[in-house]
Amino acid sequence: MEHLSYTGLVLCGGNSTRMKSDKGLIEQDGTRWAALAGQKLHSLGLPVYYSINEYQFDQYSPILPAAQLLVDHPALPVKGPLKGILSAAEKFPEQGIFLLACDLPDIPEQLLLRLSEAAGNGPTPRSFCYSYQEQPEPMCCIFQSPTLQKILHSAHQGLLEKFSMRYILEHFGVECLPLAADEYVYFNNYNTPQDLA
Repeated sequence: MEHLSYTGLVLCGGNSTRMKSDKGLIEQDGTRWAALAGQKLHSLGLPVYYSINEYQFDQYSPILPAAQLLVDHPALPVKGPLKGILSAAEKFPEQGIFLLACDLPDIPEQLLLRLSEAAGNGPTPRSFCYSYQEQPEPMCCIFQSPTLQKILHSAHQGLLEKFSMRYILEHFGVECLPLAADEYVYFNNYNTPQDLA
């Protein structure tokens, strides 16, 4: 399946206060979480980039190709994950983004494929995320290019009331694909070292 209009973007973890380490560098069966997420996006035929901040470059460049590391644009007037997404939107203005956070290592490739198929159905591509019990899951979603450019324009104009991902999903027309209860387990959040035990 071809997805030439998308760029795969792995959001890397940064120095999580509760985890006390960079989530993207956690190893699972010999593979770092960031690389694992990248492999899943690559399996859909996507070019993959890794969203990092400037302080992460020295940690990630020995383990991932430097050309695939996308450092947050310092001039963007936003914070958090949104800064990484909009940095990619500036670099690839004609492309949509298939976003996957590094700290969702349990998500199987078939769920990514289903989301891709939902976004591609219909006369025009649509932005999509998963939801459970009507709550959107913001760290695995597809943003089409027109949606990204609207968010980017709003950011530069100072029109965003919040920078949270759920605010973005709710205010920029991102549709939801419901998860079954037995699928929601794949969205388990790993926030502390105890969660990994």
